[in-house]
Amino acid sequence: MESNLILNKKTEFIILLLIFSVLISLRLYHLDADPPLKVSISTDVYTDPPQYTMFARNYVQTGDFDPLDDSRRIVFLKSLVTVLSFMVFYVGGATTWTSNFVGFLYAFGSLFLFYLFIRKIAGVIPGLIFLILAGLNYNLIFYGRLSFLEHSMTFFAFLSLVLITYFKNHIIWVLAGISLAVGLFFGKVIGVIFLTPFAVYFLYLISSSEKKKKVVIQPLLFISGFITVLVFWYFFTYSPMQSQVSGYYDEQAVSLYGSPEGLKSFDSFIEKMVDFGNDSKLFPRMQTGAILSAIFLGFVFFRFSRLKSWKEKFNNSNVGYLFIAALIITFYLMLMIWNYRPLRYQLPMIYAIYGAAAIVLNMMWQKWKEGETKKNPILFYLLCFPLVVVPIYQIWNGFADKYGWDFYYDSNKHWVAIISVIIVFLISFIIRKNLLTKITFLPAIAKGIAGIILIANIVFGVLSYYSWADLPTFTIRDNSRDLGMMLSENAVVSGPLAPTLIQENNLGCVIHMFGVSEADPDLFKRFPITHLLLDDSNEKRAKADYPNLMEDAEHVLTYHVGMKKVRLFRIAEVSGNRIAEGYKLSSMEKAINLYHNNEIGQANLLAGAHIKENPENLSGYLTVATVAENEELFQLAEDYLKKAIEFSPTNYHLRSKLAEFYKKLYIDTADDKYKGEGLKYFEQAIELAPGSSKLKVSYRELREMSL
Repeated sequence: MESNLILNKKTEFIILLLIFSVLISLRLYHLDADPPLKVSISTDVYTDPPQYTMFARNYVQTGDFDPLDDSRRIVFLKSLVTVLSFMVFYVGGATTWTSNFVGFLYAFGSLFLFYLFIRKIAGVIPGLIFLILAGLNYNLIFYGRLSFLEHSMTFFAFLSLVLITYFKNHIIWVLAGISLAVGLFFGKVIGVIFLTPFAVYFLYLISSSEKKKKVVIQPLLFISGFITVLVFWYFFTYSPMQSQVSGYYDEQAVSLYGSPEGLKSFDSFIEKMVDFGNDSKLFPRMQTGAILSAIFLGFVFFRFSRLKSWKEKFNNSNVGYLFIAALIITFYLMLMIWNYRPLRYQLPMIYAIYGAAAIVLNMMWQKWKEGETKKNPILFYLLCFPLVVVPIYQIWNGFADKYGWDFYYDSNKHWVAIISVIIVFLISFIIRKNLLTKITFLPAIAKGIAGIILIANIVFGVLSYYSWADLPTFTIRDNSRDLGMMLSENAVVSGPLAPTLIQENNLGCVIHMFGVSEADPDLFKRFPITHLLLDDSNEKRAKADYPNLMEDAEHVLTYHVGMKKVRLFRIAEVSGNRIAEGYKLSSMEKAINLYHNNEIGQANLLAGAHIKENPENLSGYLTVATVAENEELFQLAEDYLKKAIEFSPTNYHLRSKLAEFYKKLYIDTADDKYKGEGLKYFEQAIELAPGSSKLKVSYRELREMSL
């Protein structure tokens, strides 16, 4: 195909600058806001990123990366995120915003590097199309605002790819090998999947060259750089802490989530294959991109399945196209079999899928060459079937979810297979008869479809972003600030959300997730943990893992992070750690204890002192408001609930508390003023938490109430 659209460098630069300005603005807007609700089916967007930046935060605040000598997370400490976090925190301090900024730098850097790759292998226009499609992808935007290790892994893998694509210098190829290894061993080890597409790249270079002995030097130099980092990692990270490092990898791979279900039987394998990327919202948030990438893979499979291509050693193939195809296929195959397949593991696929989509859209816009009638190899049918069956299954499943149909794998797999076979033979017939080039008006239609797809992706991308940007919430930031005021400065918190809620304060923290395969019986004796921050699921696991400890733990207060209820427990007195036992309660903790003992007067003095010292807080006002309501001091309760809302205006729970307060007053007084206020605050709470059915029921009860 011949291109009929060319941009000069000045025009390209202006367009590129405009696209970058928009994409960067979208990512930096309210960077300290909470992740969108339901962006992930996992809790990882709330719990994981701050774990990786915590050690740099420790150093900036205390001068020690690991002040509590917690060697269990040596992989996090000796990571690329720690390096960049240290530099960012050193300049801007350790906050929620700067922590997320680390993720932005790696993620946007990955986007830019893959754009350079697409531009090199496919041209200027496909590069810009890729940048628009991937840059507006919902998952890449919002995961790209969080400091996941996967971003650093992808950044250095793509840096390696760009180096070998743009340069032939031997030193550069050594650096490329170093870059890939750094991303794998100091980013995320799941990046070993990248080895396959890189191997495909090298094998093609060697097999297609007439000077094999000369060409093979470059891959060998690449491997030497890779091995250098591997040796360094072994002595720097693995050897000093073998049990901790191997234990972490074993837990992540099998112990925590079990052996892969996709390998239990052939039927399980097929089920995992057709369902992959559906629950995680990988494909539902990039449907056109996924279908276009399937078309791209179809082109690659057709060429791969022809004997003529093998005889010619794929001399007319684009090595970059092979890399993209290999990346999509290997990540898909390697991830689909596992029981735990979070979206963050799948992020590298998004770049490759949109790269493939950009290439196909560009092909649709170009002049079509007259083709020849070709016989389809049998291998093509076999390779094409998965490209059809996966979207058929997921599209059908999507319609079933939307319209409430019953759709189960066991009862529908045969129908999906039959439909897919029919479509495969239809595709093969079109290729065999060369119908695409025989229909004269088809190129014009293809151009129109390409334009519509590009515009539609822009529109839906902007609308999806706006649905969040119209009302972002800041519960992580606000709760973190409040926690720092609630506890004494020598407090040490733990639990899955502890690293998240120390980003705006100076409290100590020990990373721990409850419900691991083997609970550590000496955990609390070893570390001076004074408090636990637990959501519902981890509270149940903590009670199962440490029943005696949790039985004596003192519930202090409750936070709400996004839609999650997070309870703060004090365990200092019962943990068995001598340092923790010396913890001195804060004035607000003492006040809460006195309130529990019904010593209201003394408690009010301490709470008042806390509020005077910290006039902008959440829990102090909320605690006093709750007591005031019980004491029938309704004006004080109302004022203090509003004060709490002033501190955290996007906290749906606070607005629902005030709404319930007005609802009770309306029931007691029959004053319509309270009904109106209650409905108003219920509506505001529902707007912040649209998925809360409990809120909607309470709102409906009040609306229909007539006294």
